[in-house]
Amino acid sequence: MAPAAHDEPQDVIKDFPPTPLSLDLQNARTANGRIRILRLPTELVGEIFLLIVLEYIREDNQYGLPAALILASVCHHWRVIALAQPKLWAQVPLNYTLHRTKLFLKRSCSALLDLYMFKSTTHGRACVKEWFQDLAAILREPSVSTRIQKLVFRTQQCWVRHDRRRRLIQDHCAMTSRYLLPSLNNLDLPSLRHAILLEERTPSFSAPSSGTDLDPKFFLHCPNLRTLTMLGCRLRIPQAYTPLSSLRRLEITGREPSLHYEDILATLKMIPQLCALKIACDMKCDDDYAFDWMPDPDRTHFLPPGEIVCLLNLRELCICSSANAALFLLSRLIYSHDTRIKLEIYRGVDDEDEEWTCYKAALRFLIPPTFVERNEPLPNFVLALGGETVSITSLFEEHSDIATPDPHDSSEFDTRRIAIMETLRQRNLWETETGLESSIISERASPSTLLEHRRHYPPRHFTLTMFVEWHGEPFIEDILAPEIPDMSNIKLVVQTEHGEDDASSSDDSDDWDIESIIRRRERAKTRVHKWGAINDTLLPQSWGPVECLQIETYAIPGFVKTLLAIPDDPARVLPVIRDLRALDIRGIRHLERSHSIRVMEGLQRRTKVLGPLEHLCVEDEDVWYEVHDEGDLPIDTLRTCVIPGGLRIRTLYDALQEQELDWDASARYPKPPYPGAKW
Repeated sequence: MAPAAHDEPQDVIKDFPPTPLSLDLQNARTANGRIRILRLPTELVGEIFLLIVLEYIREDNQYGLPAALILASVCHHWRVIALAQPKLWAQVPLNYTLHRTKLFLKRSCSALLDLYMFKSTTHGRACVKEWFQDLAAILREPSVSTRIQKLVFRTQQCWVRHDRRRRLIQDHCAMTSRYLLPSLNNLDLPSLRHAILLEERTPSFSAPSSGTDLDPKFFLHCPNLRTLTMLGCRLRIPQAYTPLSSLRRLEITGREPSLHYEDILATLKMIPQLCALKIACDMKCDDDYAFDWMPDPDRTHFLPPGEIVCLLNLRELCICSSANAALFLLSRLIYSHDTRIKLEIYRGVDDEDEEWTCYKAALRFLIPPTFVERNEPLPNFVLALGGETVSITSLFEEHSDIATPDPHDSSEFDTRRIAIMETLRQRNLWETETGLESSIISERASPSTLLEHRRHYPPRHFTLTMFVEWHGEPFIEDILAPEIPDMSNIKLVVQTEHGEDDASSSDDSDDWDIESIIRRRERAKTRVHKWGAINDTLLPQSWGPVECLQIETYAIPGFVKTLLAIPDDPARVLPVIRDLRALDIRGIRHLERSHSIRVMEGLQRRTKVLGPLEHLCVEDEDVWYEVHDEGDLPIDTLRTCVIPGGLRIRTLYDALQEQELDWDASARYPKPPYPGAKW
């Protein structure tokens, strides 16, 4: 029986030879089946996508397309996975393309929203105020406002010429506090937990120099707000924080605005559940208003004189302001004994405090009296003497027996408070001008910081980080030695602002004289080496030996001179070099490569006289230039300078983990193939 007519085409198709296109498709399907990520469960791939989006959604966007759109455009399979993940689209970028914002809001379904406003240089041809109005209309929709859990608003830029006679950027148009937040007043935000408001300044910014006052009406219906960060703006009236009783973290930063410390005290009384406070603005006290041209402060909201504010839940306290205002604020606060304190204060330009009284007051406030009374050394304590700052980090969590008593028993707090007030009364307080002639930072680390600290160094030590310019200053012997008379297990970190005989320290490339540099190098090879930046005036004479030494960047040349000048008699070697157990050399990538050779010569000289170190950490500078030559870093020579197993090579990954680099600068983490070295 003859086959049916309609079966002929099927036989023809079956016998038709394969085309190159069909072979390519078949090979592609076979290859895709071998790709492991395509065989992962859909839920796991979705979680990977979410991690990618969270990594690349930054407050300062540098990419043309959001990560979610890129992932959804790779292939059909990935698009299906991306569209099935509402959380992927809940990270909403707020830029001038509002249709993209609406697309993200639609695809996020009912997921809670994180809104990020990136700094854009253009908003089309319209004024940025029109974009603010259109954006506010979208955010006011109940289907959107009730789902917002985090928002980041920041100043934009408006390039529209509002004045035909001048071609100036109208910065006042770009202020979110003036043209966006008022459009969102009285908005119901029941899910909002994190708010970041950034009023960034530009040179032509026309806002008042005292900072921008936010309208409290924006915060009237935010019952679950937990963190509030304000840069260049403020909630001026303390009563504005009344609806924010659930607030846990408050940050007021930026060179402006200025706030009276009494206003801050009144504010803190409105949010008694606060766990973290950061004040990094121009905080003032009554003495700052002593000049005729300074208007009197508004005392309407000041607390009664001497009233104490108790913050039992406070765990982090950071104050960066003038010395007198910071000390006055501390004298009116009571907090838990395990609070992490970071105090950065500075003396004014006209300050006549030649005896460093403000530093004494800060040290006495933060160091438990039991240490001085018992003449005990301070363990886990970090002191940093920078070019303009003195920083102190104290880790008291290990010693529960000497912790501050319960805040309800405020006898010790009263003693410290009275001591501070007496110190302030006995000296002429600072003038209104607050320069950075010198300052002090005091910090008590949290248990997590203490745990991170143990990963690199022994748990009990005193760390001193200092610029070599501080040696010989009266602070070392007149302030530090009396307040901390005994110290052992010291780790010393040495820095300096400028290198010696190093062309890379010059900011002007036109000043480089290649011939003079060569002549200096030749003289350096033949002249008698003298003691460099490391000398016996860096530390108080009563302190114990330095067990760990860390040398950074432009202090390396001076340190190398010290190593090369080591005498043959170990007894005559400088104690800071002789008693070393661990040495860490960082920042050599910023110097000329010839310094690497001299570092090796110095290490060999020290090993010859004093023997090998227990721990040695150096950088492979070629890693930073992405041109690795295994012969440039003599690992075999380095191993002779340290006991077996004590060598560590720093890489980009290490610098990233230690927050020395940002993520963009460390996109690659090469690890040189040095067997047996620690990473």
